[in-house]
Amino acid sequence: MKRVAGRWTKWGAIGATLLMGTALTGCGAALGLGSAGAPAKVTPVAKVTKATTTGAKVGPSKSGQSATNKSTSSSTSSNASSSNTGGQATGNNQATGDGQATGSSQTTGNNSTTGNGQATGNNSTTTTVSYPTLSVGSTGSAVLALNERLAELHYLPVVIANGAQPSITVSDISTPPTASFTWQYQNTPSSLAAEFAPNTYTALTEGAVIAFEHQNGLTVDGIAGPQVWSTLLGSSAKTDAYPVSYILVQKSHPETLQLWDAGHWVLTSDANTGVQGATTVDGTFPVYLRYRSQTMTGTNPNGTHYSDPGVPYVNYFNGGDAVHGFVRASYGFPQSDGCVELPPATAAKVWTMVHYGTLVTVEGKYS
Repeated sequence: MKRVAGRWTKWGAIGATLLMGTALTGCGAALGLGSAGAPAKVTPVAKVTKATTTGAKVGPSKSGQSATNKSTSSSTSSNASSSNTGGQATGNNQATGDGQATGSSQTTGNNSTTGNGQATGNNSTTTTVSYPTLSVGSTGSAVLALNERLAELHYLPVVIANGAQPSITVSDISTPPTASFTWQYQNTPSSLAAEFAPNTYTALTEGAVIAFEHQNGLTVDGIAGPQVWSTLLGSSAKTDAYPVSYILVQKSHPETLQLWDAGHWVLTSDANTGVQGATTVDGTFPVYLRYRSQTMTGTNPNGTHYSDPGVPYVNYFNGGDAVHGFVRASYGFPQSDGCVELPPATAAKVWTMVHYGTLVTVEGKYS
């Protein structure tokens, strides 16, 4: 799937909607499959009318997440100032979406001393700090610096070769130390390994940023902006608490889902993907939103409506497409409205090994 600028901005409106429990469609009964239904894609906000969603969200209660397929631009800004007697300090940080960001801080001191003679001093210094805003498709030395720091904190399935730990600071984001990477696991799946490039912001880097944001209490949007950088480079940045996991969905006959965790293929199960008119898009995407249980409502490809309460173990990875549990008479062929369905008991096992930022690859063609 081709990535476009602003992909993450679509989370804003629906992410807030998820938290408020109103106006969200889910992943429900597919065409011609009976009343039981199968959870399907979340539709764009503009098309949402009376659908409702309930569920226990797993993650920080912050807006900024959603599940829709429309791409928009966004911007955020924050300003802070402080003053002290005997001097004055001011700070101003501003971040803007769509690939632009600036951050600045300024400190000015003015001191005056008078004795038998008279001496006055006026010292002024200005320090400016600029943080780049990076997202999928970004390239260059700043991305290399980002990947080096993420690897150091174990958010990537690669490590710095020879045990070196490059010191990434504000001053060397544009000129990071030279480093080479090796894989944590010798049997890293080729489809996962293909997603890493040291100087390119790929889906793998995006997933690592999502994991970092979630575990460090930041708004989850998959973009490395000033807030991510300042936390990432700070002394209190948390290391990844989970081993590397990866999901491979193959739309072959039968359709299957495989789970790779901590260097081993640990689970293979028959699965269902989307029917004609609501096919599950090929590509690699990071999990960005999770629900232990969710009521999903929406419209099938034939125009009928559905409402499926209590859909378990929901892991959104591409817009409204999610890996989740759903009861079917059988599995292994297209039955959903775009999601990847598993037997509920299997979905429960997957849930324990999948986390924010886990990559999901969908590939193949059912025949």
